[in-house]
Amino acid sequence: MQRECDLFDLLPADRVDSVQRLLADIQITFVSCRFWRKDAPWRLSRRRVADSFLLAPIRGTVEVTLDHACYRVEPGDVLLLADGVHHALALVGPEPVLEQVALHCFVTNAWRQTLLSLFKTPVVHLPTGTDWHERLRRLSCLAAHNDDVAQRRAELLIADFLVALIEEGAPLEWPARSIDPRVASALQVVRDTYDADLTVDGLARKAGLSEVQFRHLFTRATGQTPRRYIVEHRLKVAVGL
Repeated sequence: MQRECDLFDLLPADRVDSVQRLLADIQITFVSCRFWRKDAPWRLSRRRVADSFLLAPIRGTVEVTLDHACYRVEPGDVLLLADGVHHALALVGPEPVLEQVALHCFVTNAWRQTLLSLFKTPVVHLPTGTDWHERLRRLSCLAAHNDDVAQRRAELLIADFLVALIEEGAPLEWPARSIDPRVASALQVVRDTYDADLTVDGLARKAGLSEVQFRHLFTRATGQTPRRYIVEHRLKVAVGL
């Protein structure tokens, strides 16, 4: 006898909600995906990259040093760093060889707020059930042949990867406040007309706020001043192009 199985409770409601929120307005811009093989000793001095950075060791252990802590990234783990995070990397442990896949991209919502910063810890386990190393290596191969194909493939792969992390319980922390609609309208203006002569005063007037009020609400909502946000948005668009 055939009977339909109800899988309604397979995922907790909070994870379903997180997947929905993630996919609602995720935007992905692919920058690069490279497979690297390094012999010990290997160290990458402290740096800050403009984009989001994912690193998945296949062989060897990487120690990542951030401003507030150190972490070890081992085979089976992945490092998730949001845009602009200062970090240093080094090969540690007895393994004399490091093999890793490094992926650079922008993963944002519609307002260009980075989504990797939602994860509470920068190091998480790779989701089970899929050979993510192989999928990343194939993306690296596609990027070497055709940028447009790699961009489309990266959009699918990165979204699938982040959803799998959420489904398997990677800890998330969504912002406590929803964005002020007046700030949201200003962010939309920046997104749609980033190449125009934008001014903070002009954005404030369009939002129906004084410049002081606008600066305060904008910074509270985005974590950046309006001018800084405009500059970084233009840089991200340029990198994507």
